[in-house]
Amino acid sequence: MNKVDKIRVPVLAEAVAIEADALHKAYGRVCPEAFDAAVSALMSCSTVAASGCGHSGYVLDHFVHLLNCAEIPARFISTNDATHGEMGFVSASSVMVIASRGGRTQELLPIQEIARSRGAKIIVVTENEDSPLAKGADIVLLV
Repeated sequence: MNKVDKIRVPVLAEAVAIEADALHKAYGRVCPEAFDAAVSALMSCSTVAASGCGHSGYVLDHFVHLLNCAEIPARFISTNDATHGEMGFVSASSVMVIASRGGRTQELLPIQEIARSRGAKIIVVTENEDSPLAKGADIVLLV
């Protein structure tokens, strides 16, 4: 084992331990009933729309990709385009997934209002159950 390998292996082990700890903590925060409700909503809807800003947006963009791979029609709606026609994808048989770490992202509030006015079921993924986005959701997944 050379000098670089001696450094690389412990760094890898530490990175895996950090990720495992984060997953364990997230699992402990998820309410099983809310998770079941979210899965049921996603499995019974006609389309899924998702929106988030920053890192939350990147995560939801990948989530949309995975749904499409599973042949569940889904679209990521950017906050820039949502109020300019993109929300036409959302209907009463849709699920709107919104992710915001703090649950207060101002750009997402109008998206939630439009989805609500169209009759979509709203799932919010956040750390803050007392946030405006969480309070406007049908289902809240705390992470």
